[in-house]
Amino acid sequence: MYLETLVFSKFNQKKLSLNEICNDLYSNYSLEITKQGLDERFNEKSVDFLKSCVSQLLRNHFTQNTTISGFTQFSRVRIKDSTKFQLPENMKQTYPGTGGSASDAAAKIQYEFDLKNGDIIDFEITAGNINDFADANQKEDDIIKGDLLLRDLGYISVDSVKHCNDKEAFHISRLKAQTGIYTLGKEKKQGISLKEIQSKLMESKEQFLDIEVCIGDRKYIPVRLVAAMLPAEKIKERIIKMRRKQVTAGRKFKEEFCQTAGLNVFITNIPKEIMSAPEVYNTYKLRWQIELVFKIWKSIGEIHLIKDVKPERLLSLLYAKLLWLLFNWGIISEISNQLFNTTKERLSPYKSTITIVNCMDKIRGSLRNLNGLYLIFQRLIRTMIKHNKCEKRKNHISSIELLV
Repeated sequence: MYLETLVFSKFNQKKLSLNEICNDLYSNYSLEITKQGLDERFNEKSVDFLKSCVSQLLRNHFTQNTTISGFTQFSRVRIKDSTKFQLPENMKQTYPGTGGSASDAAAKIQYEFDLKNGDIIDFEITAGNINDFADANQKEDDIIKGDLLLRDLGYISVDSVKHCNDKEAFHISRLKAQTGIYTLGKEKKQGISLKEIQSKLMESKEQFLDIEVCIGDRKYIPVRLVAAMLPAEKIKERIIKMRRKQVTAGRKFKEEFCQTAGLNVFITNIPKEIMSAPEVYNTYKLRWQIELVFKIWKSIGEIHLIKDVKPERLLSLLYAKLLWLLFNWGIISEISNQLFNTTKERLSPYKSTITIVNCMDKIRGSLRNLNGLYLIFQRLIRTMIKHNKCEKRKNHISSIELLV
């Protein structure tokens, strides 16, 4: 009853009081408990229990039966990123933030899933001051032969690229602006600037520049470099965003950034015979799906709306909400993969999550009636397939359609 009550309570912790939880326990189970008694039950054991429930769900539930068609040359298509949110000051010892203009206490969720199979590979709540690069180093042994890693800049280094090569895995990532680029070959290495790459691209009048180079000062790791120019409006957006970021951080904006702001540079080790330059570009764009997951967690799950309460209560409720959201992801991912394999259509995770959330009370009411629960999920599946498909934009082909 404790788990059920927390999972099916309000998402927004700021609006969820101890009194409301006590009322829920009484109305559903005739359990009388005081607010003080309930508060005492939010302890380390409660946190460990909810955390173990999430771990159990990940171990036993997220081995999907349906694999999306396509990506046949890769064993897994791994998309990873992190999302961060502020915590009350009383949690700064356990979950220190980065300080400065940010809070002294913050949490970060590291999340990675396999787009091909729908499996969740990594889920961990860490302190807000642990950067993505450190997380990538700690978990590099999880990479296996045939993996395709789609990672943001924060996870990538010259050493991580080499490690990926050594594991016979594949990667696509953007190139950090400060990374040294050099000519390929046994002769003396010559540096290549981003300006030169941009000039070559513009001179070729092609959409993409696709060349073999080395990266890393003195390490010279061979990679395939794919470059493309952004549309004018996107260049303007990028400059405004970078200027705002630098000002917020108290740093001076470097005007040199504007000279190559329109250049998108990717590095990969996937051979051209397996994936063309446009396919490399479109494959990397699949990373946006993890941003959609974080949007669902925050806009629907409201995991970032935190009340200034004791840490054990906050973490118990947080794990309970994430348990529900991860369960939803498993259902939506499985149905979406089946749908795509038969009709080349996919579910919208955002719309589908709202559909399931709107049925939370019905689902809870049928937990002890398996036949009733089965009927509810059958109706949910029909509703999602009928009303929650991704909408096709006119004259637009999605990245995933281009690749399969």
